[in-house]
Amino acid sequence: MTEQYELFKIEYIDRDGYICIKCGVRQPENNFTTVHYENGTVEYKRTCKTCVKKQSVIRNELKKKHPYPDDDYRCPVCDRNKEDLQKTEQRRLGMWYLDHCHNTGKFRGWLCHHCNTGLGALGDSIERVKNALNYLKSC
Repeated sequence: MTEQYELFKIEYIDRDGYICIKCGVRQPENNFTTVHYENGTVEYKRTCKTCVKKQSVIRNELKKKHPYPDDDYRCPVCDRNKEDLQKTEQRRLGMWYLDHCHNTGKFRGWLCHHCNTGLGALGDSIERVKNALNYLKSC
């Protein structure tokens, strides 16, 4: 069970606030964005507002330097084009997302929503991608 918590960087709430999963600093809960659900529950995001702002600035600078892909562009991971992605008629699934290294800020390319989310969920870790590949091969 501990490995799962480490994989997803889950930090339990205590009366002193939360630890940001990016900077590692314990901060009061008002330094974190909240999501309010219809059933009345509130979820605190695990990245502090300062780190969110820093990443936003980095992404905006990278977008200025690396223009949005042309219509004939294909995702370098799944090889789908915009037409393939737009079949769902869900706007965010039919867009390209800027992929960059969160440690260095280096631009890596433009990915579809699914591939960008997948790599992020694996922590941009080559080892975890290899583990996922080995898992799929074993099935």
